[in-house]
Amino acid sequence: CTKKIRIRVLTVQIISIILPLAIAFSIKKFTVDTYLFSLLFIVIFHCLLLIFIIDLEYKVISYLTCVVSVIVIAPVSIVRAITFLHRNWTDHVLGLLIGAAICAGIYGLGFLFVRIINTRRKVKMEEVAFGFGDVILGGILGLWTGYPGILICMVLAIIVGGFVSLIFL
Repeated sequence: CTKKIRIRVLTVQIISIILPLAIAFSIKKFTVDTYLFSLLFIVIFHCLLLIFIIDLEYKVISYLTCVVSVIVIAPVSIVRAITFLHRNWTDHVLGLLIGAAICAGIYGLGFLFVRIINTRRKVKMEEVAFGFGDVILGGILGLWTGYPGILICMVLAIIVGGFVSLIFL
């Protein structure tokens, strides 16, 4: 009880409280559909928040958290596509493939970059900034957002990731 609360813990707790309240107050008319959609969004958001915090703190995206996220997000995405968006579930599978493919391309370019840099340096780089967990995360985001949404999501992820990395430099 005498330990100071770390800023990360406090931030996660505040976000976990504010997000459901913001969603609740933004809904004009509560129906079963809006309540279910809001609840599912909060669960998915917390899965992604968990991945983000682990990645931020330990520089690794755990396969276990990715598997749990896929188990949660896959059925939610299919139900959301059919009931709320009136789209075909194949859009979400296509989003998964496109998201994973984009991230796999970045992953491959990262290895190529390290190889090129290592040929010109005395001190060799061993760490690649983009790992296979990021490829899986790209697939998860594609599964959640679907085909056209994953393209916007990737652009926003790169922009936000750039700003976050500037903060932590």
